[in-house]
Amino acid sequence: MNAEAQNSVRDDGHIGINPNNAINGSSKDRDRAEEKSLQSINTKTSIVISPPLGRMAIVADGNSPDPDDLGGTAVSLALLRATGLTDRLVHYSHSCDLVRGSRISERAERERHYLMQVACDVTARKWGGYDSLVFFDALWQQGETVNDLAKAINESSAENPLWIIEAGEPDIIGLALEAAASDKHQFVKVITHHPANDNAGDFYTWKQLLDFEVEEVRIPDQNTNLKVDLAQWDWAKKSR
Repeated sequence: MNAEAQNSVRDDGHIGINPNNAINGSSKDRDRAEEKSLQSINTKTSIVISPPLGRMAIVADGNSPDPDDLGGTAVSLALLRATGLTDRLVHYSHSCDLVRGSRISERAERERHYLMQVACDVTARKWGGYDSLVFFDALWQQGETVNDLAKAINESSAENPLWIIEAGEPDIIGLALEAAASDKHQFVKVITHHPANDNAGDFYTWKQLLDFEVEEVRIPDQNTNLKVDLAQWDWAKKSR
């Protein structure tokens, strides 16, 4: 990576990134090589699965207070591409914490918004398959985000339900359900893995989401087996 593309650490401890370098990568040749390699990997290692009927939407946080969704976003988009499910993803929004907590400064949160958008855009470009998908910033584009998710809800039916992955606070989901047609709520399934998300909303509680008569899909806590020493992830560095 050339000097211009490297990250710089500011005097306040935060990382500064040149947007052009972050998006474009270190060189066009490297980008082409990476994309060719990914195409080869995808061809050789595509996983055949039998998903249930319907489409999916992901609402992630990452702006405040936890930045873990930077990695979670990249991994989730890569997994969907590797399993051939990119066409099922009809909505993706990030930074869904609508009220900034006191633990993070306004400046740091602005940086996280930017980094979350980079995680979405660069992962999508590197892996491919997301050309028609818009990645919304749920706080900075709140109206567009709610309208897009409400549109996906309104297009739902028994044969084509919508699975909403609650990867952050529930407020955007609640606002979209409020904006959507009530007779479509029965075809919505909200997937949650932890009460920390369910009970973190500033405007909606988990019970209020369920009051819309959506289906609750609660999977095991994903933190339990993933929160391990970093060295246990070393296999992924060179894994094809």
